[in-house]
Amino acid sequence: MNEKRFEKYQRGKKGAWVGIGGNFFLTVIKLWAGVVGHSSALIADAVHSATDIFSSVTVLVGMKIAAKPADRDHPYGHGRAESIAGLVVAVFLVFIGLEIGLSAWRTLRAGGEYNVPTFLALGTVAFSIFVKEWLFRYKKDLARKLGSSSLMADAWHHRTDSISSAAAFLGIGGAMLGGSGWQALDHIAAGFISAMIIYVGIKIGLSSSRELMDRQPEQALLDDIRRLALEVEGVMGVEKLRVRKSGLGYLVDIHVEAGKDVSVQDSHFMATEVKNHMKYRLSKIEDVLVHVEPFFEGDH
Repeated sequence: MNEKRFEKYQRGKKGAWVGIGGNFFLTVIKLWAGVVGHSSALIADAVHSATDIFSSVTVLVGMKIAAKPADRDHPYGHGRAESIAGLVVAVFLVFIGLEIGLSAWRTLRAGGEYNVPTFLALGTVAFSIFVKEWLFRYKKDLARKLGSSSLMADAWHHRTDSISSAAAFLGIGGAMLGGSGWQALDHIAAGFISAMIIYVGIKIGLSSSRELMDRQPEQALLDDIRRLALEVEGVMGVEKLRVRKSGLGYLVDIHVEAGKDVSVQDSHFMATEVKNHMKYRLSKIEDVLVHVEPFFEGDH
């Protein structure tokens, strides 16, 4: 593994560990405050934070597998493990969201008297919003720099936890201030939290699935790759370009066109130059397969 690639995966694993530590602390605090402070919304929020631990561990495992170099059985490397990790997180999010929503619905349908939350629950959820928003911004920035779908999934998991904590804050506050008949707001907030979790889970799942299905990346990256290929001396055109994401990088399959009088040896040197030029100028490119074809004026 080259030094840059190793460093990217190390930074990704560090980000996952930060999430694991932060979520473990928040889960314990929110669960305790939810039970002592009589808040169903805060308990649901604690469960959400617990799922963040699972998602961060999944991202960590995915990063470790994806960081492995190519071998005989995996000639393209193990990068897809990173996308699979994102998909696992998405499925788990949807499952947990449904469970929280059904629990809130059963409680509301049963009716009766609800416990009124305390200031302990309100203060804890306010603290959680601050921590979760910081974790979201930290991981989102890191995911963009590394090009990591699983870290981005984990970042948005933090954001949904932040939003769900805000919903819990409103529900708890409303239940405390509204008096008799308003305590149900706490459970309604738990239902809103479940909807947010399910929505983000589906969104993350679709994104990870597109990567696993070899969907072409954004047009801007394709344009950059074409431009870099044409900068190499002797390249007269780009006939075909295929790009797929694998882990934190991209694998490029490109057909470049050269003059009909170019020798096989010169074609080889040109292909090597195209590959090296792309990998040097675009750090997100992990490997390039170059095929040289003859240039025909009538085709352009």
